[in-house]
Amino acid sequence: MPSPPWLLSALSETQAQWDATIFSGTYTDAKQQSADFTTYKQTTKRTWVTEKQDVATLFGNVQTKLRTYGLREYVPPVGLALSDLDDAWKGLLESEASRSRAINAQIRQIKETLRKKYADLANDFEQRLHSLSSELTLIEGTLESQQEQVRQLQTRVPALSEALADVASAETECRSANVEENDYTVFTCQDLEFELELVTQSLVKKIAFIGNQIVSRNMTNLTPAQLEQFESTFRYFDKDESNTLNLSEMTAALASLGIVYHDEDMIFIFEELTEVYGAVTFEAFINLLVDITEDQTSAEQLREAFRGIATDKPFVTELDLRIAHLPAAAIEYLREAMPRQSNNAGEPEYDYERWLDDVFA
Repeated sequence: MPSPPWLLSALSETQAQWDATIFSGTYTDAKQQSADFTTYKQTTKRTWVTEKQDVATLFGNVQTKLRTYGLREYVPPVGLALSDLDDAWKGLLESEASRSRAINAQIRQIKETLRKKYADLANDFEQRLHSLSSELTLIEGTLESQQEQVRQLQTRVPALSEALADVASAETECRSANVEENDYTVFTCQDLEFELELVTQSLVKKIAFIGNQIVSRNMTNLTPAQLEQFESTFRYFDKDESNTLNLSEMTAALASLGIVYHDEDMIFIFEELTEVYGAVTFEAFINLLVDITEDQTSAEQLREAFRGIATDKPFVTELDLRIAHLPAAAIEYLREAMPRQSNNAGEPEYDYERWLDDVFA
């Protein structure tokens, strides 16, 4: 029984196909070729192994029968002997080993390339972000000059956002290629996204701060202590750091300064400021306080208001503030802003007299 010509031909054709195979350089292609190779070993090769074993067994049985009957031993045609099949099979195994090494090397190379690609993008992004942050801390000059410098820095944020998208894309490629470790960088895309958000917020806050300083500088009819007090009050009640106050925040901010209106009046004031300024900005808040200070609230009037709340005591308690129906946020602010001491029972007492002296110094 000679070796099947089709089997020898199939072994040769398969090796020729492997030799002619070209990798595209993508992880998807390399993994597909690896999967194809695995499928070949689990299907086609097993068929060939079975055929090879059957041929060897059948050839041995034929030779045994011929010897039993005293007949001449069968000699396969040239090139179709079992030794020829064994030589072809040995060549196949060598080609398989070479094919496996080539696929594995390609996968390793692609993973390494993806690691370096991601690291280059991530490290470059972090350097650009660090540079922007450093420039922000070094800004100086007049308020208007600083304001313009910050706005120029803000124009670089969109490009950074685009760069971060490239980093995210590279990270997705790494994840798709099962690249979990990377010795070329310590930055994840999530790290960089968080840092970009912080820098972006810092720019916005810096613009707002400088704008508020410009407003404060132009308020020549208020003392520095008043300006500082009003600004710290505004910042405290601007909970979302939008540099604006909503109705409840404005109500609490004014109440913390001893300025209380009926709900209808407060709504009217809020809507009027919103119509003029677009929102209750720091400028709107300061101008409102200037109007109130000039028209109706002197330091002595404010002191009298606190004396009424304290029932003529030289201090005010949290209970006094609550009885006066001040908003909870205003009470919280006053507790933090006013000097405090404890009475014999250990309860806090707030020195509104000293606080007002500091504000109107």
